[in-house]
Amino acid sequence: MPVPGIKLDRPGIFRAHTIDRKLGASKNAGVAQLFETYILWFELVGQEWRDISAQGLACEAYHNLEKSDGTLNTRTIDKLKEAYGWDGVDPAELEAPVADDHMVKLTCEPDTYEGKTKIRVAWID
Repeated sequence: MPVPGIKLDRPGIFRAHTIDRKLGASKNAGVAQLFETYILWFELVGQEWRDISAQGLACEAYHNLEKSDGTLNTRTIDKLKEAYGWDGVDPAELEAPVADDHMVKLTCEPDTYEGKTKIRVAWID
């Protein structure tokens, strides 16, 4: 699914709402992965959350549930458990819709891959 609105163009810490999520496998390593699309509502500026909802910013994230060696990616799993109250047992539960009032905190950073730099979600809280 293409990102709705305007694609995130800067690093930072944001509060966001998940609007789409699905399980799949990564293209390169074939590991289990959760793909999410977010709408960004607030940006942390200094010590304050600034309302950026009028900017229409959105971003995508790929959360690897496994490492390339096939073992569980416990750090990512723990972050998803914390962010969504997931029990960590059945990954299919991660495809359930997220309540409209539930927000997560995203740390977004520049990432360069094959010579192209994009802003990506580095962490979810």
